Amino acid sequence: MRNSVPGHGAVSIVLIFTVLCLTILAVVSLNQALTDRGLAVAAQSVVVGYYEADALAERVLANLNPTLSQQTVLGVDVQIVDGVATFDVPIHEYIYLIVEAELGGSILVWRMENTADWTPDFSLPIWTGS
Repeated sequence: MRNSVPGHGAVSIVLIFTVLCLTILAVVSLNQALTDRGLAVAAQSVVVGYYEADALAERVLANLNPTLSQQTVLGVDVQIVDGVATFDVPIHEYIYLIVEAELGGSILVWRMENTADWTPDFSLPIWTGS
């Protein structure tokens, strides 16, 4: 007769289950970390682009010729109508810094604008309550 410890198989099963759960947790954590890194890189790209566009817009405003109604300053097309200069500076693929400023130095508009085409998706069957 063999001497065996009762429950030896149950311990092995619990150990295998624990290792399997920890492996799955590690894979899910790694996947989430990679996703977060991609989002952080994209956000960094937009922030860096904004500050570069901001600096370029400041230089454009400093180098405007108030006697011309339409001009290109530092590669940016500027229109001047009734003493107000209007132009946009690209930040990212579809994001622009829109600037409107009086020639005397007062900023009227300084905002980011997304110019990408957006179409809502109505294909999901959503319950309307009836």
